[in-house]
Amino acid sequence: MSVSDILVMLIGIVLIGIGLFLFVSGKKEASQNHVEGFGIKLNVSNPSVILIIIGVGLLVLPRFMPDNIDERQSPVRVENNNQPVPIETIQPAPVETLKPVPVEAIQQSQSQDTKPSTAQSTAFPQGSWQLASIQENGIDYMVPMQVNGRLTFSKHTANSVNWNSQVWIVDDYGNEIYDQYSGQIIVRGNIYFISFLQGSSSDFTQELNIPLEFYMEEGGLLHMKYLTEGNVQIVHWQQ
Repeated sequence: MSVSDILVMLIGIVLIGIGLFLFVSGKKEASQNHVEGFGIKLNVSNPSVILIIIGVGLLVLPRFMPDNIDERQSPVRVENNNQPVPIETIQPAPVETLKPVPVEAIQQSQSQDTKPSTAQSTAFPQGSWQLASIQENGIDYMVPMQVNGRLTFSKHTANSVNWNSQVWIVDDYGNEIYDQYSGQIIVRGNIYFISFLQGSSSDFTQELNIPLEFYMEEGGLLHMKYLTEGNVQIVHWQQ
């Protein structure tokens, strides 16, 4: 019950007290007073009766206020058998504490993902290979309409092989551009590196020991993926 409800009830009690005092003292007015409420009309000759009625109304009014009605209602859920069942309290599921993963385990997992499997790895290839497909920064170029090439391996050792390539490129104007490149591929602990040592292109820049994905795919395709001059190149060769 709020403070305003208590105040209304006190006013009602005061009015009842005044009405009773006037009724007992017998003070009446010559004219009748008409009281009407809820469709009921009363002719009252004593004003004390009006005060008592108003006081009683104020006294019981707080009990019909919406807030007080809600307080008397219990939180129940009615099921099909018409029996009230207390609402169940839902407990939150326990949160599983995640344990930190050691940095060594993450590095080992990443290393395993980037290395080709034993089934895919290959020894240094030999002979000449023809360009099958080429992709640069996610863009595929048409072979041989836009680009064509040949790759030759020579001077094999246990840990290195020399390579030489001839590349034909058709520019936007239909002109064919021919360039030659040469370099070396080495392996250190099952990790391959490629070096670009010489090139006939006017903007050629020498690059050494670039990490290389180098293995044989299904279908006899030689897979090479590397980063050169800020461009990611994926090249496939076939004999």
